[in-house]
Amino acid sequence: MGGIILTNGCQVVHVPTYLVGLWKACRKASNNEIEWVTVKVSEGSTKWQSILSDFDSVVLAAGSGLFHSNLIDNLPITLVRGQSLEIDLTEESLARPFEAVLCGKYISPIKPGKILIGATHEYKAESLSKDEVTDALRERSYNLSPAAWDRGVIKKVTSGWRVQSERGALGRLPIVGRISDKSNTWIFTGLGSRGLIHHGIYGKLLAESIIVGDDVLLQKILPHVYWWRK
Repeated sequence: MGGIILTNGCQVVHVPTYLVGLWKACRKASNNEIEWVTVKVSEGSTKWQSILSDFDSVVLAAGSGLFHSNLIDNLPITLVRGQSLEIDLTEESLARPFEAVLCGKYISPIKPGKILIGATHEYKAESLSKDEVTDALRERSYNLSPAAWDRGVIKKVTSGWRVQSERGALGRLPIVGRISDKSNTWIFTGLGSRGLIHHGIYGKLLAESIIVGDDVLLQKILPHVYWWRK
């Protein structure tokens, strides 16, 4: 079939666990001064603008939630639904450590005896059914892991949304920077399925720009940064 061996410490990242660790690292770096506060804002409401006006700087980084809630619009993005299958490998011979596979789709271990196969790319408002998701993912990954499909048991369908930025000459780039010139509101979204690749690089530059109060550094290092402004 062809393939590559990933060495030098390459590992599968379990994103929910990673995000918890990232939050703890941020808390530690700030001597536990960072707080997490949830504020409910009704769909389409402009109340969030008055709530956030009390802060020195604001970063809009809620992914698809920014657009599902109509908190922001007129950006060159497409919302793409992705569904995946959680599969139990119940047989002892399958429950051993399972290698991750990338084949356009992915087959990734979650924990011993459990893998995740995904994800669909759905552009329509109506989501695919469980059977349609199963058929679509099986077609794209069966040859690389027939045992998982033939002897595994589908336990759950997971679903999420990608904020996919418009493709340009440099491919699909994140949407990062000031909402408008001299504004204290910034944005960080459009990472699509490449969040784990882009978030640290762009996030550091964004944070440094916010601290100094301008985006000169951001534009110097990333001259294409405002590709998304129309």
